[in-house]
Amino acid sequence: MANGDDSFEQESTTVHPPRETPTVSHPPRETVLQSLLNSLRSTSLTHQETATCLRSLTNVMTSSKDEDEALFQEVISKLNGSELQRMASLLTSNSDHYFLKISRNKKGSNRVRTLFGKSDDADTFFVTSILHHFFHVMTDKEAYDTYGSYVVQHVLKQDNLHCTYNIAVSLRGHYVELSFTRKGRYVVERLLEREETRVLVVAEILECGSDTLVRLATSMYGHFVVETALKLTRGYLFWSLVNKLKPFLSLLRRSNRSTTIAVILESLR
Repeated sequence: MANGDDSFEQESTTVHPPRETPTVSHPPRETVLQSLLNSLRSTSLTHQETATCLRSLTNVMTSSKDEDEALFQEVISKLNGSELQRMASLLTSNSDHYFLKISRNKKGSNRVRTLFGKSDDADTFFVTSILHHFFHVMTDKEAYDTYGSYVVQHVLKQDNLHCTYNIAVSLRGHYVELSFTRKGRYVVERLLEREETRVLVVAEILECGSDTLVRLATSMYGHFVVETALKLTRGYLFWSLVNKLKPFLSLLRRSNRSTTIAVILESLR
């Protein structure tokens, strides 16, 4: 019979050092830079190489890190006109997937605008993409996208009549809708500033019902569009707009947003 002093064999406990969490290693900056430059200068990329280049370029262009901003600026500073054209061609390939993704991103929108004006041929690719996918650039999940609209506004500022007119045609049927939105209103006003596209915008404003017109003239953003139309339009379209607004003068006087419109109408008595 075992006595109480007998000891029991105990399992030895081994203490293991805590595991280190593996860290994701990123390639050195110079490696990324050289890889991008080599890809953008190559005329014979494989499908896999193209996909890798586009993912890397998209990551750099949409990154909020200062080092990636510096990397992007260095990349484009080292590319000549034909290489910038190849870059634009790559970004607008694959149904413009990458270009749209970049354009609707805060940092990406800024960097796309940086690319405009550096190469006429590159600009052609970007403008063509914008014209083909205007509402995809301007909108994100059915809402008007701030950063995409910045890209469109920048294109309109380039003072290219052909491009501006094509954008105006692409927007037909949506001027009033855009005018109710914060960023869309700027695009419509840009089109009103050009005589060649002003007629398209004003004609559509005149086609909307009286209720919609009054709602536009007294809305937070729409009243700017109506004011601009009254200040810049001349001739038949001007008087047509005036006559359509005048029956609602008393209502326009009462809204703080449409007081300038009311003043313009009253000055024509």
